[in-house]
Amino acid sequence: MNYSVDFTDEEATFLNSIELDQGLLNYDRLSGQTQFVVQLMESLLDRGAIPEIRLLYWNDPEYKVGRPKISHKGLFERSHDSDAAIYEHANFLDYLRYFIFGAQLPEKAIAEFEEVVGKPEWVLISPT
Repeated sequence: MNYSVDFTDEEATFLNSIELDQGLLNYDRLSGQTQFVVQLMESLLDRGAIPEIRLLYWNDPEYKVGRPKISHKGLFERSHDSDAAIYEHANFLDYLRYFIFGAQLPEKAIAEFEEVVGKPEWVLISPT
């Protein structure tokens, strides 16, 4: 994928052990993969592999539409006492997918965007 982060061999192994589609998960499968989700997130964060703009979507309240005016991470923090507990939650998988692969857009939309912009890494969209 064009906009996925680069993985170490260990991170690729973690990712291969994770089912990102919640519709395909049952409780046993989810609980069996949580350790890999935590390890993958910790590794990606430790080495700064997730693009800053994607982390802003997670951490900055200005990137969340609606009420309450709290970041996406802040919503998880209300009921989870650690980052690891957040990463283990089934609803976190959508954020993990976004951190790794970026927005899920149709290929045609991506191609048209690249045609207009050129090098997309030069584009920074501000929430203001």
